[in-house]
Amino acid sequence: MRRAFTLLETLVAIGILAALMTGIYGLQAAAAQSVHYARNVQRGALLAKEQMLEIEWKLRKDGFAVNDMTLEGDFDDAEAKGYTWKAQIRRVKPEAFTMGGFEVANENPLAAQFAPAMKFLGQSLADQVREVRLTVAWKEGAYTESFDVVTHIVRLGNNASGSR
Repeated sequence: MRRAFTLLETLVAIGILAALMTGIYGLQAAAAQSVHYARNVQRGALLAKEQMLEIEWKLRKDGFAVNDMTLEGDFDDAEAKGYTWKAQIRRVKPEAFTMGGFEVANENPLAAQFAPAMKFLGQSLADQVREVRLTVAWKEGAYTESFDVVTHIVRLGNNASGSR
């Protein structure tokens, strides 16, 4: 006796196959989006590294400005259309180098003796250090994605050009 599939069995099998294929298609689409996003983030990181090197070169060539400044642009010349950058270059506050010495000086007489030296040292170091906060942004569908990179650039010596 020959056994054949009934119409009902065939329809159930096709239904199960359709459900599995829909799930697999959804996973495939999510994986493709993840790969696309990862590629964009990696590209943004490489562009940020390149831009940070250019900013450092500019600061060393032109010297450190006394005032804070903001620079911005895009990466169209690097064939990265849609990516933009903004850099905030700030002078580091002298208090960042004194480790709370001013507050301790009020409570400890020995610390009070060193407070003027700490203040001078903090001022001298602040003149030699700039904090650079670089933001790289791009469109990812309807959203704008971005990340920040922060570094400190140190100029050794008192020369205006910032070379070593």
